[in-house]
Amino acid sequence: MQKRRLFYPPDPASLKMSTLGGNVATCAGGMRAVKYGVTREYVLGVRAVLPGGRIVNAGGRTHKNVVGLDLTRLFVGSCGTLGLFTKLTLKLLPLPESSATVLAAFGSLKEALEGARGVFRAGILPTAMEFLDDKACWGISQIRDVPWPTGAHGETATKAVLVLKVDGSRAALASELTRLEEALAPSRPLCLFKGLGTEEEEPLWEMRRLVSPASFHLGPDKLGEDVAVPRGKTVQAVEGFQAIGREHGIHVVCYGHLGDGNTHVNIVYDASDPDQAARAKQCKEAVFRLTLSLGGTLSGEHGTGITKGPYVSWQLGENERAVMAGIKNVFDPNGILNPGKGWV
Repeated sequence: MQKRRLFYPPDPASLKMSTLGGNVATCAGGMRAVKYGVTREYVLGVRAVLPGGRIVNAGGRTHKNVVGLDLTRLFVGSCGTLGLFTKLTLKLLPLPESSATVLAAFGSLKEALEGARGVFRAGILPTAMEFLDDKACWGISQIRDVPWPTGAHGETATKAVLVLKVDGSRAALASELTRLEEALAPSRPLCLFKGLGTEEEEPLWEMRRLVSPASFHLGPDKLGEDVAVPRGKTVQAVEGFQAIGREHGIHVVCYGHLGDGNTHVNIVYDASDPDQAARAKQCKEAVFRLTLSLGGTLSGEHGTGITKGPYVSWQLGENERAVMAGIKNVFDPNGILNPGKGWV
């Protein structure tokens, strides 16, 4: 695709090992979702085989199609519960000429989140906008040298980090970096680093990719949640998640896609300790309750699968679940596709 100056925007963390079929089945997102959206925006058509061998062709190659029900959208994100994909028609976009990244560290979470708001208020739509909380920053510092101010565990000067990416023409990116720096300035970043082009950007984005392994410096096990709230509620949500961790005596690491309100919450504990395991579960359920109270969802990317199954009824009412069960029954009356998973 690059030879033709085209690209496929969805970029889940598993992109080097996942398949397009899996991405469509889960409606995969990624860091670029803040600007480009998630997988459903790029699926024009689906051919699926239903149990019993019936073939359904949904959508096609046109960008507009309002004939009949939108079965394409129904298949996207269905997690293998409605049919097996045998053909996908996807939308590509022109490849941006170049990109640039800014990494900024802050002395408080509130300043970092206010900095993110300042970027949007300045009329800048970043390609990606990621954040790391203080525990994430500390964990990364245990793996490698970091560019932000560090200190002893629990006394780290850096309480949050923002990593932002913009893309476009080379001529425009220099001024876009300046605009980003100006938008972040009122939030008083402790330090700010800029990278123009892949070679300079890569070391900055490496910090974000290290968060998950870095979490294990706080404990041997973790519950990885991916809740999402309306973007305007992100500050309240993250501060609440951290307070829940303190209340239960459990390490809660928050990071993720600040630009679209999708926060990854790693609840780190020792599963061999029954008391910690119980408190970790209580912590997870408190995170879910807070998320729903803010108008959010229990999963922004990962789906419900098995572990979230018992909590689906917390978000979806009886009527909604009945409609979904009815749709499932039309496609798969014997319940043989991905049984026991999803939302029914």
